[in-house]
Amino acid sequence: MNKITINIATSNEDFVGLECTNNNLTITFPIGYTITPKTFNYNEETKIKEYQEDIATLLKVLENSPLDKHYNTGQNQFSYSSALYLINDYFKNGLIKSYTPINNKQNIGKINWSQTIHKKNPILDQGNFIYIDTISRHKDLIITDLTNIQIYCLSKCFKILGLFYHNYTLKCTTLFTKEEMLYKINQYLNKTNIILDRKRLTIMKNFIEGTDFSAIGEKEYKIGSNYFNTIWEKLLRDHFYHLYPQIEDLPKAYYNFLELGEIDASSLIPDIIFTKDKTIYIIDAKYYKINTFPQTQDISKQLFYAMYLKEKYPNYKINNIFLLPNSLDTDTKYLGYATIKAYEQENGGKINTFYVNTKKLLTSNINIIL
Repeated sequence: MNKITINIATSNEDFVGLECTNNNLTITFPIGYTITPKTFNYNEETKIKEYQEDIATLLKVLENSPLDKHYNTGQNQFSYSSALYLINDYFKNGLIKSYTPINNKQNIGKINWSQTIHKKNPILDQGNFIYIDTISRHKDLIITDLTNIQIYCLSKCFKILGLFYHNYTLKCTTLFTKEEMLYKINQYLNKTNIILDRKRLTIMKNFIEGTDFSAIGEKEYKIGSNYFNTIWEKLLRDHFYHLYPQIEDLPKAYYNFLELGEIDASSLIPDIIFTKDKTIYIIDAKYYKINTFPQTQDISKQLFYAMYLKEKYPNYKINNIFLLPNSLDTDTKYLGYATIKAYEQENGGKINTFYVNTKKLLTSNINIIL
């Protein structure tokens, strides 16, 4: 590895995460993340430590934004928390090895009488049979398939996180598929009650299931997302739904044909909608480059939600909101509002627009007051 470059995304189309090409590592943070862009040598450990906490924050966010039917994050995944455990466990406890009985002729350990009687000839001494040449048994530590799986996982862990461990590496020695590794781990989990073994194998299993190994090659790798806008939405969704009750009463479109009758179309679903103190909040989370704002289509959509909900909940105030990323000294910054003239005085007719502190949102250290 030669150079490390710290970048900040400037467009919603920019990749966010860690990418190593041509032996150079680029770490790109999302739009608005407060960090100093810089390029330095891979062996400058002081500068690496300066960015370690921020890189850990980024990896945690990417890890906690898995691919599923709701969030198409388009990402190459890396199970950061599992990797961290496996590395620390390795430095503390070493590699997994199994104790296996070994027969030997050096009289080391207890005599294996069954093997000795069947394979050795005794001598007769004063009416007694004496075995001078015996076979003994002792337990020896050997490398197993689990050891090779552990080494493989650790090689991937150090490929991403080795910069925090003095560029430590392990050579990969296993050729098992992902399915074969999980099968072998499950087999051993079914046989052992040793707490340490169960813990480390369960974490290893989580690492295998949560990591895209195809994205981590010997010389190049790419861990992150091409669609951070869906992660931005998810972070804000999780933040608000952790605090306030979600509203699920949403407008549904349909066709009514003369011959076919009523046919459902897709529902309109705002990014975030919840209630607080007799107010309904309708939030559209926009991951836009700085100084770019939602246009007429997005404004019209938010106003339609307000029209629908004020009929359903006539006693509630409606607060329509756009939230965008930026680097701030505060948690949020109010910019003003968007509207369409005919609806400006309606309940929810003004769409209040805020910048949100990207770094504080990613670290879950934010207090959003709207």
